[in-house]
Amino acid sequence: FRIGWRDPDTLKRLVGRGGLFEAREMQTYEGDVDPVRRWLTDNPVQVQRPRRGYLDLESDSRVSFQKKFEARMLCWSVIDHDTGETTSMLLEEDTDEAEARLLLALWTALERFDQVIAWAGDWFDFPYLVERSSRRRLSVDPRRWLWLDHMILFRRMNTTSSESGEEKQSMSLDAV
Repeated sequence: FRIGWRDPDTLKRLVGRGGLFEAREMQTYEGDVDPVRRWLTDNPVQVQRPRRGYLDLESDSRVSFQKKFEARMLCWSVIDHDTGETTSMLLEEDTDEAEARLLLALWTALERFDQVIAWAGDWFDFPYLVERSSRRRLSVDPRRWLWLDHMILFRRMNTTSSESGEEKQSMSLDAV
């Protein structure tokens, strides 16, 4: 049998030295347990909720959306999920140096979060942010964050819950 334990005290009481399994001469195989899971079981560790930040970016609409990576970033806003605190910044002037400062300030603001959530983030915000940062030669590793597109999550969880189906034809925030 393969058994999964949720409570470390129960695990120790049953499988540990002098436990029920040993008393009944039941063979256990620790090799079946993932080393990380074993360490988490043996130590008083509690996994914390991720720190979440909601992100919104705005880019220059004078550039065709077909060339979205060419458009300069104009502003950004980040909201802390836990505190509701909003941090934002506007482009000071229409120069590469000013955009680099804007991007760097955004990456700095994101440092306190584990997850970054955006509406249509996979489609626009996340690739746009990475590309614009690369063009400004900013050395940032986006793999440090978990990126979540809230629109995809909303669609997955809500499109079948509408009465006629017409209510959720558009995924724009105004329509949702």
